[in-house]
Amino acid sequence: MNIIYKSLSVLTVLLLTSMSISHADQAPLVKDAYVDGTSSQANKNKGTKPVLWVESINPKYGLVQFDLSAFGGTVSSATLVLNVSVVDVPGDITLHALQSSWIETNVTFNTTPFFDPIETATLAVTGADVGGTVSIDITSLAQFWVDSPDNNFGILLLTTAGDVRFASTETALGATLEVVTDGGSPPPPPPPIGAAISLSSVYADMDNGMLYIYGSNFDNGNPAVVNLGEMGELDQLTPSSATAIEAELPAGLLAGDYSLLVSTGPNDGQLIGYDLTIGATGATGATGATGADGAAGANGSDGVDGAAGANGSDGADGAAGANGSDGVDGAAGANGADGLPGLSGFEFKLLSFGRDNIGVNDGMIVNVTCPPGKTAISGAYTLQYYLTSPQVYAKFLLVTSQRNGANAWQFNWRNIDTVPHNFYGIARVGCAIVQ
Repeated sequence: MNIIYKSLSVLTVLLLTSMSISHADQAPLVKDAYVDGTSSQANKNKGTKPVLWVESINPKYGLVQFDLSAFGGTVSSATLVLNVSVVDVPGDITLHALQSSWIETNVTFNTTPFFDPIETATLAVTGADVGGTVSIDITSLAQFWVDSPDNNFGILLLTTAGDVRFASTETALGATLEVVTDGGSPPPPPPPIGAAISLSSVYADMDNGMLYIYGSNFDNGNPAVVNLGEMGELDQLTPSSATAIEAELPAGLLAGDYSLLVSTGPNDGQLIGYDLTIGATGATGATGATGADGAAGANGSDGVDGAAGANGSDGADGAAGANGSDGVDGAAGANGADGLPGLSGFEFKLLSFGRDNIGVNDGMIVNVTCPPGKTAISGAYTLQYYLTSPQVYAKFLLVTSQRNGANAWQFNWRNIDTVPHNFYGIARVGCAIVQ
């Protein structure tokens, strides 16, 4: 059995501590995540990944929420600061106020919370920003959260022409929100986060693909979460106890140094880091000596040969029968229906839409056009809640949702209420090359 053991030499304990907010301070980061709209990832949670991924081609959104309950009075300024990890495609990132609640460890693309289709702010990100920070002013939105804390569900980050990754709170470089106010009451002390988490030893069993972690206080209110470097969160064989965690190592894990992170407690407030070295598999041992041959068994006695029987005489050949006449050829069967055309280069095309004061029995027609050379395959849409009339979307009837020509998709809604209404949303159309 190939077992690698590393005793603890240096442990870095990261604990949330109480803060004193007067007129200028950072708002606590409550949670962050990103969601992935590719077909194989749309139902998977990304709340424990080390990045907030924002992309247009394979749509990905970033979600961030801060706690501003400790701030009061007038917000003079509020600046969101993001650390840029990767820029594969430069582009503009738009910020949208979220309008419904979400859970960091459960949210997926298919359960993306409602958000305001009108952006709060726009941030340009280029390759020159990698390894540094970008910042953007969200003072008006922060003032809204201070005045209406029940409506603070956080921010959604999206792009229509970019591919950017920001550092998440799973690293030491998560997003920050710098808030300056001209008054307000000091914040209450933060809730207790439980006894300090600690590690005593870690074993990596490469033969069986298991990681064994031993220590104390792994059960401070929340189940412990284990992240291994860029491999992300590890699946646990059994729920963690207060003193032991059994997690499955990723298939094909190579030898090397990995950053192990264990978190628990309210809002995963108890964190502990550990540098884990996975050693290479040792050389195969020498083959043992061949054992001595066993004694040969005794041969059995030969049986008596039976007498050979007499050969019978050959019978006469029968006369060959006459060949029958050829039958009539049957009619040819009908050709089968043509098979479906193949698809390639599939992508989503997004379009935000909206109009105010749509009259009674009046309609809203939205056309989404695919890039040149691609055919519109399917259409979908998301309608947005509004705080003043959250059920407005129910007053509109979807009359048609169909292809409009070869490379466009058309949606047609009609106001079936007795009074005018505003109507906003996002249309998504699948586009592909039909072969």
